[in-house]
Amino acid sequence: MRELKQEAQIVEQTATVSGLSMDGDKTVANGPDLADRNLRRSIAYCDGLIDILCAYFDVSGRAIRSPKRQSLAVARVRQIGMYVANVVLGINMTTIGHGFGRNKSTVIHACHLIEDMRDDEEFDQIIARLEAIVHAAFKFSLAEDNLGDKR
Repeated sequence: MRELKQEAQIVEQTATVSGLSMDGDKTVANGPDLADRNLRRSIAYCDGLIDILCAYFDVSGRAIRSPKRQSLAVARVRQIGMYVANVVLGINMTTIGHGFGRNKSTVIHACHLIEDMRDDEEFDQIIARLEAIVHAAFKFSLAEDNLGDKR
């Protein structure tokens, strides 16, 4: 019963951060709070990035979004996503944590790990290709929002 209450609280917090009501309908933004809008927008970018990761690496979106531990393959894809969210989209690590359902220290670990793994030429090419795809997918939104690296 305690676990069910904790899961309900997590769902409610995620819905609040995402600007959703519990029944899935969009709610009206809480005033013109720019920081709140930027947070919701960045989390939406993470969600779009997760969709790209699922297609690119052929993994389940449910597995990537799951708050529970997953296989090494799923965890690695999630780590790559966190890295790309930071490097290409320019999202800060705390917000990436919210977007991927993890905490900031997990995001920091993922970014350091993927950066170190890029020493392998083949892995670096895979990440570079993914970065190009993500940049192309989000380039107009990033230009409007003044987020991320403008190439």
